Amino acid sequence: MILKQFATMDVNMLVSVINMQLRDQYEDLEDLCKAQDLDQAALVSRLAAAHFHYQPQHKQFK
Repeated sequence: MILKQFATMDVNMLVSVINMQLRDQYEDLEDLCKAQDLDQAALVSRLAAAHFHYQPQHKQFK
């Protein structure tokens, strides 16, 4: 899954992929964004527009 295209991805698919990668591969959201070369603020904004918010204590968007 190419996360660089997150702005046009279905938001439900996006949150699923992000959460899976956070669970399986990355220490936290910052680590994922750095490794994937993603604009963290834009990603968070895109998901927030669909009422998904990052929960650092759970390491996922809910």
